[in-house]
Amino acid sequence: MRVNVDPEDLIPKLPKPRDLQPFPTTQALVYRGHTSLVRCLSISPSGQWLVSGSDDCTVRFWEVCTARCMKTLPVGGVVKSVAWNPNPTICLVAICV
Repeated sequence: MRVNVDPEDLIPKLPKPRDLQPFPTTQALVYRGHTSLVRCLSISPSGQWLVSGSDDCTVRFWEVCTARCMKTLPVGGVVKSVAWNPNPTICLVAICV
């Protein structure tokens, strides 16, 4: 018994190029609170927290899943960089002013 298969039938059907989008097209959450330009962001190793630094001379700690600001720390100048400690057992954030 011989089966005739068209080679074109073996190629998967792909979506149209206009339907392929590398990023989401809808906004899920808005993090409101800073009153000036946000210069830096860092996400905790667990992915639960986000820290942001701004030209408004504050550092804010956010809960990622709710976009709720949990803590605002005033600092002595424009925040240039923030970074979480990559070790998940130690909760530590470095801030560069």
